Amino acid sequence: MTEETRKGSELAARSRLPPFLREPAMPGLILMGALIAAGFLILLLTWAGAAGTLYVPLQMPHIVSGGLGGLALIGLGGGLLYLQRGRRDDATHRRLTDELIDEAAALIAIEPEIRRRLAPKRAGARRKR
Repeated sequence: MTEETRKGSELAARSRLPPFLREPAMPGLILMGALIAAGFLILLLTWAGAAGTLYVPLQMPHIVSGGLGGLALIGLGGGLLYLQRGRRDDATHRRLTDELIDEAAALIAIEPEIRRRLAPKRAGARRKR
């Protein structure tokens, strides 16, 4: 399979995806959501394991290992989600800044034409007075 054929098949596969899955960040967001969900699932299983044991010293290993593991997964998923949101906001800010710079450059490019068109009107306005 040549490089062009492989790229073409990847594009065809992407075009069959629903629009919200075509976004490049979506696989990462799905992974982060799965980490958070797994953390809550581990906390739920930890609670169920500790609740099934009447003797308190035997509940502690469940609570410590499952609780720390679940909280670590929730924290990892939340931290990654926060970083991804920051990257997305920075990309949006960069795109808007680039658009603003392009518009300002276009205005600077047409500024002599605007001055030329307005110059006769200003001279005519002074003569009427």
